[in-house]
Amino acid sequence: MILVLLAILSIATVVVGLALRRRERIESPTLAEQVSSKVTTPESTPADNDQAGPVTVREVKPGSEVESHLFSGLAPEPDSPLDDIGRLDLSVGLLRRAMPELSAARTLSRTQVKALIIAAGVGLVGFLVLGHVLLILVLIPIIATYLAVLGFRLVLLRRSLVAPHTVLISDEEALAVPDWMLPVYTVLVPAFREPEVMVRLVAQLRQLNYPRHRLDVKLLLESDDTRTVVAAREAIGSDAEGIEVVLVPASLPRTKPKALNYGLTSARGQLLTIYDAEDRPDPLQLRRAAVALGRLPDNIVCLQAKLLFFNPQQNLITRWFAIEYQMWFAQLLPGLVDVDAPVPLGGTSNHFRRQVLTDIGAWDPFNVTEDADLGVRLHRLGYRTAVLDSITYEEANSDFVNWVRQRSRWYKGYLQTWLVNMRHPRELCRDLGWKAFILFNLFVGGTPLLAILNPVFWVMTIFWFVTRSNFILSLFPMPVYYAGLMCLLAGNFAFVYATMLSAFENDEPKLVLAAALTPFYWVMMAVAATKAGLQILISPSYWEKTAHGLDRLAAEPKPDPSPEGGAPVSSTEPDSLAPAGISSDGPGSSSAVNPAVALPPSSTATFAPQHSRDGIVAESSGA
Repeated sequence: MILVLLAILSIATVVVGLALRRRERIESPTLAEQVSSKVTTPESTPADNDQAGPVTVREVKPGSEVESHLFSGLAPEPDSPLDDIGRLDLSVGLLRRAMPELSAARTLSRTQVKALIIAAGVGLVGFLVLGHVLLILVLIPIIATYLAVLGFRLVLLRRSLVAPHTVLISDEEALAVPDWMLPVYTVLVPAFREPEVMVRLVAQLRQLNYPRHRLDVKLLLESDDTRTVVAAREAIGSDAEGIEVVLVPASLPRTKPKALNYGLTSARGQLLTIYDAEDRPDPLQLRRAAVALGRLPDNIVCLQAKLLFFNPQQNLITRWFAIEYQMWFAQLLPGLVDVDAPVPLGGTSNHFRRQVLTDIGAWDPFNVTEDADLGVRLHRLGYRTAVLDSITYEEANSDFVNWVRQRSRWYKGYLQTWLVNMRHPRELCRDLGWKAFILFNLFVGGTPLLAILNPVFWVMTIFWFVTRSNFILSLFPMPVYYAGLMCLLAGNFAFVYATMLSAFENDEPKLVLAAALTPFYWVMMAVAATKAGLQILISPSYWEKTAHGLDRLAAEPKPDPSPEGGAPVSSTEPDSLAPAGISSDGPGSSSAVNPAVALPPSSTATFAPQHSRDGIVAESSGA
């Protein structure tokens, strides 16, 4: 009887799916084909995204230089400057007009909304008919996904340990290129409400070993952020060669990608990179990237430098964060390059061929992980990313509330990127290829979704231990139970071991102890993922600000408690801005991940790695 009902439900689902796709019987061109064909379409509005066709474009090959822009809506070259209103209009609306189906201006397409409603209806009917049997049928693909993510992460770790795919440019090679041969390099530095880091930021930018007359540094500051604007101009002083303060008009969405797009409209460089306000990049990083991009094939249009932290020992949260970043940038990203999967970029130290950015619509101002979204879009269009063996040191988030804000934004952005690209799964599969399509879903979709599900499995586990409920037992028949047990024993052990190995090889005893405590870090991730799941419904494009400079606040001496009182003494900038707690050579090439969960003897555990934006997201577990 159950098999008959399942057959009926399956047939109904297939019929509904065919009905939804009946208007797409003629196979639409791939994204790359749309970008390389001369097609004119009627005018459309953002509200008609589902029916909008491709815009007028010009033929271009990946990595080639073009004399005019791909899309008619793109900004002209800097010698024909736009006014502020025109630049702002392009910053917000460029991608939405050029590639409306890849814009996160709307989270769900009409087809996705219909599919969700139908799935909810089918699920309700199925539950009424099948009862808890339907729950078992739902658990099976979830646990299978956990296993797939676990296996994929282990493959990436192994590949990167055996032969890491990174681009290495020695100091000698970087310095051998004469100044006159170097291209003009645009450096975009967005900042908002961060006056306290301006002095250190300008000092770091001036330490870049690159000829000033070939630098085009733009501090992208919000026009109504008076304190930061004043602090930046004071830090620059009279020596403003190569550094420009760009005031971004205050408007919605108030996001980092909108500011980057605004800076791009006046960028002069052939190459372009992004730094965050607290970054401490390798002084030779621009030279290394220029030399590398000059040697690499034209279809490699982006280099992602490695990101590490200068305050890993500040507290337990920064130690967890440091291990996570080391694993992500030293092992998982090179592994993704090795298997030719889409590379979700970090939020800083991405080095681009600028013209390609302009050609593909730049960053999505409505996506809060604009870097990950851009990395996927580049891959869909036939471009590729490589990892540059150069380190940028960042500030590890040391405050729990601040960390949750940042991580929930990363998770939310991954959900946005996954939902946007999955509006047309067949087209995405054709653009990426079936293998990269699966890996995209495991990495970009699985990361936040499984993290959201982890607390569900944890609650089930605790409930079983407390009540010994037969209902929980009935959800895990023997094959499902053994699959979950594999996640618990193999998955959690493997990733805790990898985390500890990474910290041990870096010769950091405190990091090794922190690695042993990573299950608590996974709980933090679950909190952030749950918040992201709520925000994707309520405020998908809201950019939650992450405070910087907390490392300096923690290091400042306490006020003098003497009877006379007096103002506390502020700490001054150190003579050397070298990263604290990590050698200048950078950490070793090991790594860490995290999964986790408790599993009752008759329940199941599942593992969910993660990773993300600003630079990455992490991993985690479930069951």
